[in-house]
Amino acid sequence: MSDQPDQTTTTATTSTTANVFDAVFSAYERSPRVRELFHADFDPSLPPEVELFSFTPSEALRLLALALDVGPGDTLVDLACGRGGPGMWVARETGARLVGVDVSPVAVAQAHRRAADFGLSGRAEFRVGAFAETAAILRPAMAEAVMCVDALHFAPDPLAAARDVARILRPGRTFALTTWEGPRNDAGYPAELAGTLVAAGFVDVNVEEHPEWDERRRALYVAALELEPGDDTALANLQREASVALPQMAEQRRLLITARSGSRTGRNSAR
Repeated sequence: MSDQPDQTTTTATTSTTANVFDAVFSAYERSPRVRELFHADFDPSLPPEVELFSFTPSEALRLLALALDVGPGDTLVDLACGRGGPGMWVARETGARLVGVDVSPVAVAQAHRRAADFGLSGRAEFRVGAFAETAAILRPAMAEAVMCVDALHFAPDPLAAARDVARILRPGRTFALTTWEGPRNDAGYPAELAGTLVAAGFVDVNVEEHPEWDERRRALYVAALELEPGDDTALANLQREASVALPQMAEQRRLLITARSGSRTGRNSAR
């Protein structure tokens, strides 16, 4: 018996994931209190139009932009882009053309509407797609860079997802992602993504630890737990996440991981 899921199982899993995130993103758009929490308690220095949904402060986005090494005329793919804020920030800063991909049609629609807020009308597009299932929407070697913010741990098969990233990247170009690593827990954070990238054929894999980013996340969680959610579904979701995540944060490493695609000789460094 094959150990790979059949197409029916894969389609059902993708559909379920999309439905879950459709609900999450719909609730977030209706919650000015959660957007204000991210701006006031996580990173007031970010432009308000970014409307963070992930835990990537301005210094994380600057490091991503630097690592991705893109400029005008280049194509940047943002996998699991959500509402598009971080990817559009990087595209605006670098001049790159952006293609965002997310499993949630609701998130993709929101990102489309928000592109004008970044001055990216005509330079950013968004498509519905899931990890490791992008062959129908993303061409091989179409991108000078790929980014993924706080999402690869949601991939049903991280190795398959990483191989798909390698497929869409031009040789020698950069994949950059943010994540957490540590004991697997209710938040779903995996371990050893650097090793996964090596197994997928990436070279020059580099891991940087940034505990200071998670201090901001802790502050946001604490502020959220002090509020009364009422009928604010997004705030209630954030409070449930905080209750699970806060006791476990000491066991997790906040990471920026970069790697290059292709077969050029390089040094694998997963430190």
